[in-house]
Formats: sequence, C-alpha cells, structure tokens
Amino acid sequence: MPLTPTHTDLVYTKSDDVIRDVVADLPGAVSDHSLIHWRIQVHIPTPHVAPREVCSWRALDEESFCCALLQSDLYMANNEPLTADEYVMIMYYVR
Repeated sequence: MPLTPTHTDLVYTKSDDVIRDVVADLPGAVSDHSLIHWRIQVHIPTPHVAPREVCSWRALDEESFCCALLQSDLYMANNEPLTADEYVMIMYYVR
C-alpha cells in the first residue's frame, strides 16, 4: 500500500468560513483511503414558527359557512372585479 498521495481531497466552504483542526488519518485502519475530518462553525437558525388556526372540515356546517361568506366583505354582491391586493386588504380588515 503506497503512503504517497495518489489524489487530492477538497473541502468546499464559503469564503468567510474557517476550517479548524484538520486531521487526515493514515489509511489502513478501515480502508485503503484516508479519513479526513475537520471542525467548522455552523450557524443553525431558529425555525420560524407561526401560529395558525385550522378547521376540521368534517365538522364544518356548510350552511352556516355559506351564509357567513355571503354576508362578509369578501363576497362581491355587485360582481365588481377586485385585484389580489384588494382581496388581501379586505381579508385583513375582516379579521
């Protein structure tokens, strides 16, 4: 088994990342390849959690829902076209 390098191993990072404690174990313990390991600081952002309201569709009273929808500002009784932005504005005012 040759102890001279036969190929090059690369570690790709962002330009501002710092790699520390690089170690290349000699081949032979597990494989005929070297095990290369290192340390790098990793920032794991906190996941964004947003509360939401859900409805059990099985328990939906369709008649009450239909009546409430027809009485809301989201229903266009006069069929005037609205843009998506106008719908969003109405939705925030209805809540």
